[in-house]
Amino acid sequence: MKTSITLTSSQNPANPDQLIDFTATVSPASATGSVTLLLGTKVFMSGLPLSDGAVTIQTQMPLGTYAVTGAYSGDQNDNPSTSAVLTQVVTTQPVPTLSSVVNAAGGDWPTSGSAASIYGTFPGVSTTGAAGVPLPYMLDGVSVFVDGIRAPLYFVSASQINIQMPWEVVDRTATISVTNGVWSLT
Repeated sequence: MKTSITLTSSQNPANPDQLIDFTATVSPASATGSVTLLLGTKVFMSGLPLSDGAVTIQTQMPLGTYAVTGAYSGDQNDNPSTSAVLTQVVTTQPVPTLSSVVNAAGGDWPTSGSAASIYGTFPGVSTTGAAGVPLPYMLDGVSVFVDGIRAPLYFVSASQINIQMPWEVVDRTATISVTNGVWSLT
């Protein structure tokens, strides 16, 4: 059976002291066998066994830019396959991080239309507040998307971003993406 493999990184870019999770996902999920990770053409890790069609490894890498691919071995029912190249960057530059999202009024996960505070590290962002209403969708080059929907911004800084949770978002497991044109973070 024909297969495909995708490779993702939990931190890209990353700093040399950060742990990076590489996840290789094989389709169909019923595939068994193993995955080999390659840096360029050299084997980085091999014989990584699949579990439910995926395998995750955690590692640190030295400074540099790496072309990482995943190669699925195949099994008696599934053909081997190779992922697209994932370019992993490890740098000494400040790396954006997202540590938490909370209801700005306190308590649990923010609800539709409420104010939310996003905490983390947002390199190169200056402290800027919205001048008034309607709230802008960009402050100091920063934009925030919740489940792909652009969120109005109250305030941005290097460690906190305050948004109005889009009215269309009702799921407590929403995906939040922050970008400033230089870096992006999900």
